[in-house]
Amino acid sequence: MNYEVVQEHKYQDIYRICYGVLLIVNKFKKINHSLYFVDQKENKKSFKKVEGLKNCYTAKEDIQIPYSKNIVTKGSVIFEHGVIEPISDKSDFFYELKTTGSCFSGNYEEFKKLNEIVDDIITNKY
Repeated sequence: MNYEVVQEHKYQDIYRICYGVLLIVNKFKKINHSLYFVDQKENKKSFKKVEGLKNCYTAKEDIQIPYSKNIVTKGSVIFEHGVIEPISDKSDFFYELKTTGSCFSGNYEEFKKLNEIVDDIITNKY
């Protein structure tokens, strides 16, 4: 099967299935979904960028969540405004197909091939 490995990471793998279509494999679970207060660019001193993963940071200190009594503890990993932790059970991984533009389109054979590539990656890589 023909695809490109874009990223392999402890928390997330990304594969380019074809031009404009990515398969994203999230190997984590979200603990807290609502950390929109976290602006890592404004609070650089409180966060450290997780290398190799976009929009992912580690808390360098305990952080009080505004308008709440909740605290994000030092060492917590924050991905896209949510605290996450890695998981190892592949049946709990969350898979996404992401397209540039609005959608993937094609004839029956193109959809069949796309499905075969996705199935090959999920079956043989995980």
